[in-house]
Amino acid sequence: METGNPPLRLALIGCGRVVEQCHLPALQTLTGIKLVAVADTDSARLNKAADRFGVRRRYGDYRAMLNDRGVDVVAVCAPPQFHPEMGLAVLDAGKHLFLEKPMALTLSDADRLVDRAAGVTGKAMAGFNLRWHRLVRQAQTIIAGGHLGAVVTMHTVFTSATAFPAQGSNWRRRHDLGGGVLFDLGIHHFDLWRFLMQCEVEELFAQRRCDERGAEYVTVSAIMANGVLVTSSFSHGVSDINEMEICGTKGRLSLSC
Repeated sequence: METGNPPLRLALIGCGRVVEQCHLPALQTLTGIKLVAVADTDSARLNKAADRFGVRRRYGDYRAMLNDRGVDVVAVCAPPQFHPEMGLAVLDAGKHLFLEKPMALTLSDADRLVDRAAGVTGKAMAGFNLRWHRLVRQAQTIIAGGHLGAVVTMHTVFTSATAFPAQGSNWRRRHDLGGGVLFDLGIHHFDLWRFLMQCEVEELFAQRRCDERGAEYVTVSAIMANGVLVTSSFSHGVSDINEMEICGTKGRLSLSC
């Protein structure tokens, strides 16, 4: 993005796989923002990411980074169990906040974040990257323009070839720490239901099972406030799919992300 102002100075909390493989390479392509600091409790992981992308300011404790006056924006990319604590600390420090999904693991913690963000002058944003996918943006314009007529149903599928066995200490394997297919994949499509339909969910029903490998399969059915019926399937340990189909009285729209 091109602006007439100096680039925003960004700091990242968390240097895990997604940050190193996705966020940091993407940030190198932007002109409106400059990565100035990173933080992680794992010094080896911290230095590996910082060395690769030439980041000089490194913090083992994110709280020390929040006192850095040379930071304008903080992206919280740590595991979900830490999102409320870190997100609130960023807002209290007077920094703009980018908070990776899910915002929190409980409704009460999510409400605390929303309430605190409403009371500060800085900006706060949740990391629902699929909202910015070019095909999703086009789909939203098509639907809002009435080209499908009255939308009746929406079917979505989001699956990943990666499997996280139920046993073990990795947080991605534990629902209580923010792991599992719904927090990992399903939450993206739950957000897109609302974004594409421009309304909230009224009713919800879900079914779940796991196989002997620990792969997880979930189907979710919903009724939106505008009456649209939604069915979605999410799973780990199968092929990579990220698709949506929206059916209306005048037409049908299919997209693959």
